[in-house]
Amino acid sequence: MKITKGLKNWFFAHFVIDMLFAVALIFFPGLIVGLFGFPVENLVFVRLVGAALIGIGMASLFTKKKEAFEIMLTLKIFWSVSAIIVLIWGLVVSGNNWLWLFICVFVVFSFTWFYYKFKPVKAEI
Repeated sequence: MKITKGLKNWFFAHFVIDMLFAVALIFFPGLIVGLFGFPVENLVFVRLVGAALIGIGMASLFTKKKEAFEIMLTLKIFWSVSAIIVLIWGLVVSGNNWLWLFICVFVVFSFTWFYYKFKPVKAEI
């Protein structure tokens, strides 16, 4: 696998998006979940999701070596695919149409991670 500038840019974009959501979920959990029509019952778990996003985002920012990129891509594939499954499940159970927005975001990231993980390497002559 070749580490391209494009992949590095996607990792940085993922870091920025994770941090924006993480800060919002940790410091304004009631406001954020309320905006998307989710019940505001247990904000500890909302903050826990924010903490997970900090971990994934910071790991994305500090990834430098080829092996680390490969490991992080695998993590991001498992994270995005499992998130899509959980969000679809949530959509079916709750009917909350805001979940489509999150499904779309995770689908874009998932396709991106799969693309870079399995992108054919061009042979150099």
